[in-house]
Amino acid sequence: MNNNKHKPTLGFTLIELLIVVSIIGITLGIAVPSFRSLIASNRLTTSANNLLSALQLAKNEAMKSNRLVIVSKNGSWASGWIVFSDNNQDGAQAVDGTEPTISTFDGLSTGFTVNPTNGYANVVTYRPDGHSTTNGSFYFCSPASTADFRRVVIASTGRAKVETPTTESSTPQKTYATACP
Repeated sequence: MNNNKHKPTLGFTLIELLIVVSIIGITLGIAVPSFRSLIASNRLTTSANNLLSALQLAKNEAMKSNRLVIVSKNGSWASGWIVFSDNNQDGAQAVDGTEPTISTFDGLSTGFTVNPTNGYANVVTYRPDGHSTTNGSFYFCSPASTADFRRVVIASTGRAKVETPTTESSTPQKTYATACP
């Protein structure tokens, strides 16, 4: 009688392992570019929403304190921004010794840019009635995609909103090429 019974082997063969690794590699190759685009889009949205929060804070604080409240760039808009109460009502673009900082906001992720329009080169000022001293917008631009940007629009009434390329109003707008050079 022959006692050469084969025990079933437990585990994977080399061929099975190579097939699984190949499938994982192909799946990652397809998924990673999509995730990069998604991450860049989320960072863009977060940055635009941070500016929107700063603007809403400034508007509310201006009405509450009955003073000018300023949102000012922190060196550059891409480096962040500061919300402060203009206690001496001089309209200065930077905090001086008598003006309390209400809040500070972090800058943008590396490679992202922000481009202000219509007089917002340095500051956005809110009056005690909640109105902005001018209207304009900020374009937040992504290095990952030429079609992906966010636009924070500020009306002279003080209302601010975020627009995406698909939600922009029907009025003629800057194209990405001119807004995000």
